Amino acid sequence: MSIVSPRSHCPACGTVLKASELVPLVSYAALRGRCGTCRERIPLRDPLVEALCGALWAFLFLRYGFSFSFFCDAVFFSILLAVFFIDVEWLRIPNPLVLCAMLPAAAAFGRHALASPLLRLRGGYQSAHPLAPLLGLIPGAALFLLIYLCALLIYRNNRVIGMGDIKLMIPVGLRLGLWQCLLAVFLAVSLGALTGIVLILAGKKKRRDPIQFGPFIVIGAFAAPLLPIWTFA
Repeated sequence: MSIVSPRSHCPACGTVLKASELVPLVSYAALRGRCGTCRERIPLRDPLVEALCGALWAFLFLRYGFSFSFFCDAVFFSILLAVFFIDVEWLRIPNPLVLCAMLPAAAAFGRHALASPLLRLRGGYQSAHPLAPLLGLIPGAALFLLIYLCALLIYRNNRVIGMGDIKLMIPVGLRLGLWQCLLAVFLAVSLGALTGIVLILAGKKKRRDPIQFGPFIVIGAFAAPLLPIWTFA
């Protein structure tokens, strides 16, 4: 569904929402969690995403101030937030979101490449080389693609990892760089494996049942820059 057309509307009755019904969190509280026309309940996911996105932007503003880094990361991580909830509910990662995430990732790459060697060395990529961000593609997109191809050739099974996860790791790797992407992948794989084991032991999943991996990639991408041993541009 496009975010441009048609305009924001109630998915139950199709009524186009008024400006007063589009204020994050406030409108949900004023409407008591229901559509103002048909009174269908608004999913709790909606205010939750609004609250998380607002908290994310507030955190980034406190960290970077009114700057290029703030706008770049606000857009990038907001897109990852959307990926998280969509993959949880629909078991897919839309290509348009991956392409949109490439824009702030490429912008951060361009800023690094055009900066002076000293500023590049102090940046989040921890390298003075202008092409250092490209190394972030190795532990994520390249590694996942290799796993995908090996599973396809050896086991004739392409369900080990989804192509959407591979494509998502392109902007994630480009934005985080080599070391932070390595950490993000480690966190994603560890959390994914632990969650899979718990679901299997609880009888919620079988060994061959697919588990959404996109949300764990998002968690890893969010967490890696926050750990104190790493810096982030």
